[in-house]
Amino acid sequence: MAEIKGSPVSLKDFELGEVKKPINKWILSQFNMRIKDATEALEGFQTRKALQELLFIFKKDIDHYFRRIEQELGDGEAKEEISNVLTYILSGWARLMSPFVPHTSEELWSKLEGEGFVSNAQWPEYDGDLIDEKVQKAEEIVQGLAGDINEIKKITSAEPNKIYIYVAPEWKWKVFEIAKDIGRPDIGRIMGESIKQNLHDNKKEIADFAKKVAREVTKIKYVGRIDEFSIIEESLDFLSSEAAAEVIVYEKPTYDPKGKFKNAMPYKPAIYME
Repeated sequence: MAEIKGSPVSLKDFELGEVKKPINKWILSQFNMRIKDATEALEGFQTRKALQELLFIFKKDIDHYFRRIEQELGDGEAKEEISNVLTYILSGWARLMSPFVPHTSEELWSKLEGEGFVSNAQWPEYDGDLIDEKVQKAEEIVQGLAGDINEIKKITSAEPNKIYIYVAPEWKWKVFEIAKDIGRPDIGRIMGESIKQNLHDNKKEIADFAKKVAREVTKIKYVGRIDEFSIIEESLDFLSSEAAAEVIVYEKPTYDPKGKFKNAMPYKPAIYME
């Protein structure tokens, strides 16, 4: 079995195996997307773009991934899955970087006990089944929350003890879907269809939200409904660590002293600190 540190691992007959953890699915999705984009760039003789995808942009993915898994390394089962994922990534990354940093790639390949020279190894092909837009969007939400919390703390000079997160209710997702189907920022049609479908009792809230959606509908990449509550709940340890405060997520606002729940949008949960 692969180890994150210590003795080298063999790539002979290596199989990735089942991946359960969302963060591991995310890094695999990101990696395969980088392979796809870099390969297309090289085929178009865009060497600089390929290097940017494989080195600079992917390094940001890896840095985030290591922050996310830090608290899981004490769990034997979690560590085993992480080890398999990292072996998969490193074996592919060594081959991808070989044209750009040949000596470093050969050294890494040797430590992984890859066969022969990495310069002679097969160029990795991306696995489309591992590229998942919903998984990517889910982690984008977590990253966005961590960034937004720290930005609010910085601007307000606040040091909160607790941070409350509110996810968008069902009716807002349905309004968003109506807006995507309409395909353009038509406030009247969005509002009219939402009222017609009786999505929410408060017509004023529907009208206000329709205005927001009309502004955002062409900006946001909509990948469908995702379970924001479960995604954030799964990430509470990470978010609490990043924020240096206890983070609590609400699906229904049983505690909302400042009425922040009304600001929650699909893909953009609302935040309250105290």
